Amino acid sequence: MAPRTHAQRRRAERDRRRAQRRPRTATIGWRDLMVALRDWGMLSRPQRTAAAAKWLTLLAGLAAAVVLGLVGNAFYAEYGALPNSAVATVGSQPITASEYRDFLSYRRYELQQELAALDADETVEDYEARSNDLRAQLGGVVFNGVSHLAHAVLIRDAWAADGREVAPDDLRAQLVTLAGTAPDREDAQTAAIQTIREATGLDAATIERFAAHSFRRQQLADELFVDTDPMPAHVKAVEIVLAREEDAAEVIQRIEDGEAMEDVAREVSVDSVSRAAGGVVDWTPSGIRPEAWDAVAFTSPIGEIAGPFEGNLGWYLLRVTDRVDERPLSSAHARTLRARRLDAWLADRTAEQPIEYLLTTEIIDWTDRNSLP
Repeated sequence: MAPRTHAQRRRAERDRRRAQRRPRTATIGWRDLMVALRDWGMLSRPQRTAAAAKWLTLLAGLAAAVVLGLVGNAFYAEYGALPNSAVATVGSQPITASEYRDFLSYRRYELQQELAALDADETVEDYEARSNDLRAQLGGVVFNGVSHLAHAVLIRDAWAADGREVAPDDLRAQLVTLAGTAPDREDAQTAAIQTIREATGLDAATIERFAAHSFRRQQLADELFVDTDPMPAHVKAVEIVLAREEDAAEVIQRIEDGEAMEDVAREVSVDSVSRAAGGVVDWTPSGIRPEAWDAVAFTSPIGEIAGPFEGNLGWYLLRVTDRVDERPLSSAHARTLRARRLDAWLADRTAEQPIEYLLTTEIIDWTDRNSLP
């Protein structure tokens, strides 16, 4: 509506002049950013300023989104994906990285306790061999811990199929022995769990689950070993291991010409262990050495060189120096036979429930970062 009075016309003119003097604000819509970038040279200075501000805002938003995405992915990997990644599968059952991490803590404690008990036992006949074995297991626990845990699943499933369970008293004894707490205490199991918790950082349920694994493994090994002859036949012998079958004739000729077999063994045997001992193999029952070795050692005439025959390390020459029908089984040989029978049982079970190992360096690194005390 046009102004009618002089005063109205004067105010309208004043407002018009003020509007002309007021700087115009340039506006660029978000949807016009690409057009503004294309026609940059045609924009006024205010329009360029407005477009640049919007571009900076957009780029800052994109940068923030990228950073948040990277942080989110890292967080998810660290606390979501990696803990639930499988380090192995037993049949169709996965073993997760978080369970593996927990088991490493438990297994390290278990081996350390065995070492401590061994050091305190002054009656151990083969202390050095047992100590070295435990230390080797402790040093390789990152890798052998996966197979140990996978085997625990096989044994647990076999027990479940037979309707067997770990009795409360057996679990209590396992925990008390592991922790070294007094067994006659009324709260012995609670005290044992508390001791293990302080050393491993594991909760009570996890400790009891792993203790049950250990009990079943030990019980199975005992059952498989129970019918072992405590007084089996033994042999003593001298052996030479060669890389090639055709080298045997020359070695035999040297011995027949008068050289001591022990001296020749120290010179030519490719087995570093027996070579250091001059090829001498002390009293050994069957089942300790390879099957081909046993077949020759327990049948060939005493004093004669037998072979060459192929074994696990190469081609063997063997001279039996003594043999008896009965001799007490040493504790070291008993442990070896016990372990081998358990290994054979596990091999049979693995044929039914295949184990696939999936441990990666990424999971190992995650385990190191998140290891329990």
